Amino acid sequence: MRLLRTRFLLRLAVTSAAVVLISVTGCSKKEDSGVTSASTGEIAPLPVLKRLPEETYGYLAWDYDSDKFRQFQKRWAGAGKGKTFASTIEELVTAPGDAGLPNEAKEVVKWFLDEGLLESDPSKPQPFREGMAFVQILKDFPLPRFGFFSSLRDGLDPKAKLQSLKTLLESKGLHPQPLTFTLSDGSTSVEGFQIPLPMNDVGSVQPAAYPQDSTDSNDLLQNVADSSPQAPTAAGSFHLFAAASGQSLGIASAEDLIGQLLSGNQSGNGLKSIVESPSYKKLAAQANSNGDLVFSYYLDVKRIGDRFRQQLAENMEGSDLAQKIPVDSLFGSTSVDNSFLSWTGLAFNDQLGQFPILRKALTTPSDTVNLTNVPKEASIFISISDGILESLKTLAKESAPSPDMDKSLEPLKNVKAVGLGVVSGGSASLFPGVFVLLGSDAPAELLTQLKTNLSPGGDGAGAQLPLSPWATKQLNGVEVSYTLSPLGVGLFAAQTDYGVAVATAEEALSSLLGSSNSGDSLQKLLSDQRIASNAPSGKLGVVYVNGPKMADLVKGFQGNLAMFTGGQNPVAPDQLDQIQSAGINYWDSLFQSDVLSLRGQHVPTEPQQNPKG
Repeated sequence: MRLLRTRFLLRLAVTSAAVVLISVTGCSKKEDSGVTSASTGEIAPLPVLKRLPEETYGYLAWDYDSDKFRQFQKRWAGAGKGKTFASTIEELVTAPGDAGLPNEAKEVVKWFLDEGLLESDPSKPQPFREGMAFVQILKDFPLPRFGFFSSLRDGLDPKAKLQSLKTLLESKGLHPQPLTFTLSDGSTSVEGFQIPLPMNDVGSVQPAAYPQDSTDSNDLLQNVADSSPQAPTAAGSFHLFAAASGQSLGIASAEDLIGQLLSGNQSGNGLKSIVESPSYKKLAAQANSNGDLVFSYYLDVKRIGDRFRQQLAENMEGSDLAQKIPVDSLFGSTSVDNSFLSWTGLAFNDQLGQFPILRKALTTPSDTVNLTNVPKEASIFISISDGILESLKTLAKESAPSPDMDKSLEPLKNVKAVGLGVVSGGSASLFPGVFVLLGSDAPAELLTQLKTNLSPGGDGAGAQLPLSPWATKQLNGVEVSYTLSPLGVGLFAAQTDYGVAVATAEEALSSLLGSSNSGDSLQKLLSDQRIASNAPSGKLGVVYVNGPKMADLVKGFQGNLAMFTGGQNPVAPDQLDQIQSAGINYWDSLFQSDVLSLRGQHVPTEPQQNPKG
């Protein structure tokens, strides 16, 4: 029974965290955006982070109350996302069995909905206006301590919500106990409660925390807790603490953290120690600083590794693995301007040399396919750099060394960057057009290799394919080699200034050649949408997804197949609406100054105008 109660409490914690994160897709503080000017290139921390305690090792924070964010939310909801979000929440709660959430999680989500703490309409202000969650590790207390703080929007009473939560916990056999907390500034006291979590329940739900052949997990956890000055107030148990003050709500794994979180006088020392660390500065200096900052997170990976290596040295074999972690820290941010911009960075250290294939992939001077060579009609485009490609080839050879592997990789010897995309196949083709761009310094040799490998009657891959002999024709003033299959799908290949372009349909290859010659390319489309895709160079990878173009492509494909399917479309109208509402999305990855960064940008689909009746 105690295990069931503990499991519900863990479900409550995990689901509550998910609810708060989900609300980033539909939420709404001050005109202070929390961002420095674009000229500095460095993100200023969100104001709520001044509440961080000292010895914080990681945090997640949000602030949804800027004008730009509210404007963006209206666009986002108008593009059809509101319906998608609301239906997703409903499905989470109502779906039966394995199709939905576990029953405990469903109860938690339903409680959030009933209490007005989860708004399923993303165009409306969301309950958790600003807040943060964090992990702290004290020098005299080896186990991590966790905390959560949030300011609720006007109209929501945090004290009433805590009372309702207390009632929910009591209905599950848990026993919240009233407790008065003294704020750290000594100004006042606030009422709340504590929830005892028995030690043997913790051991039951976390048996893998320590190896079975060393010390019993229950005894080890109990010894650590009892030996600490921050040990639980009741012997043999951990506690969770919760309290509210004004519009603020605090939940933590230690009583003193509640007093710090809800205090009106914040020193900011916890935040200061983070932002002054070299690894944070290295990451923040490269982060995207455009627009209003609404979401950020940070994790000091190296300090966590050092602490747990020291703490677990006597209880865990291989604890020296922490010394080989090649990452110092992780930092990410999301901001809003005319679009949704995200940035995630990993700061690497000298231990990267212990992973030669990864180091080669990140540090080899290279780039992806230039987007000026990609047609603007593309609905999807993915590209990887030659550094990544070379590392993948090395990994393949090392994982399965054999003459056959060497032979299969031989056609790639002249290939640098690779790009793969989808466009319309044209009226003469039943299928969408798939194209491949192969960067090469020896395009003529690469094209010859390609034709030889895909020739019918040869000993390459083409020997098993029903393809016609290769022929040539002129297309847009360029000589094109082509081969066809009985289904009408073929291969059309041409040498370009960049390398070799290959497509499954003539019209698709025509689009490729036209984009390079006219400048009417994917690069121009992204520039028109104010998507920063052209700088800096040296990208490791690129991903582009255009929801409206994908929807049009699927509609056209289903229309072509109508005579075979009897009008029974495999993609339902509501699924097409979801694809349409995905908007324009772009991501790329870079490695500069020992920082691996992933940039992302989302431009919502413009709201569709209802026709006048």
